Amino acid sequence: MSRVKKEGLKKGRIFVPWIFSFGALLEDLPLNTFLHDPTKVSNALRSIQRHFGLEAIFAYGDAKLLPDALVSLCGAVADESLSLEECYGLENRMDELLRNERVMVALDVTKRLQMLLPETLLTGWLNGPVTLAVRLTGLSAGEVMAQPRLLSVCTKAVLTFARALGETGIDIMFVAEDALPLLDANLARVLTRVYSPIWNTAKYYGFPALLMQKEFGKENIAVLRRTVEALVFPADAEPELWGPAKKISFSIPVSVMEKPPGEIVAYLERCGVGRALKASSLFILTTEDEISADVDKEAMIRGIQAIREYLR
Repeated sequence: MSRVKKEGLKKGRIFVPWIFSFGALLEDLPLNTFLHDPTKVSNALRSIQRHFGLEAIFAYGDAKLLPDALVSLCGAVADESLSLEECYGLENRMDELLRNERVMVALDVTKRLQMLLPETLLTGWLNGPVTLAVRLTGLSAGEVMAQPRLLSVCTKAVLTFARALGETGIDIMFVAEDALPLLDANLARVLTRVYSPIWNTAKYYGFPALLMQKEFGKENIAVLRRTVEALVFPADAEPELWGPAKKISFSIPVSVMEKPPGEIVAYLERCGVGRALKASSLFILTTEDEISADVDKEAMIRGIQAIREYLR
């Protein structure tokens, strides 16, 4: 990792909006064509970084990448649910996962961006194992947590991709869970077994890994703080959920970024972002969801610029 990148991570106040498929709009390509072309993806992300002057960008922020790749290994079509037996059959096929076309594109893009943008922090995005299992099977998060073998398979898939990204030199990793059930003592042990190897992998490769959720139940916070090293809180979460901490990260709704600059700043001032900034404890600010390709382009440009100026 370069000196500039190390200094950026140490300083914090990193703004990394989840921009990815928006690049298809810039390249004037259908999304499916864009996703399979590493040159187009790399050029679009480089253009986005240069246009906004971002300190960090998502190297490949496709939330459907892992679910689609695993489903395709079973010969099913995207968004089709797998049976438990089909999921179990994936257990010894993780090498094949890395030969999936879109997975290879993601790794290729990350390597290219290391050369094209050597001083920009490259961010990876992974489905959390619980959410990955939910998306593969259609089961609820609570039901998934009662299926240890299913969770083991999904953890292996996440680890396989995390290690591959680590080899490319990724700088930051988000592990995103849609939701987790209420964690009693037994489920807390299950989650520790699932998460520990992921965060150990991050330590091995030397990048910070952050658990991101749209909602954190008060009952689960203590468990999650013991289990993972860093959390990304919704910006409007109650202060007792996220503080105090030396480094705090937040996510904001994409809709906030489409508001006039004055309203954006007012929102940041009254939520956790403003408090963390004043306390010099803000680490990363991102968006709760991906900025879609059909967003109001001019409004989004103004929004990103307003946030960057606010964080300076």
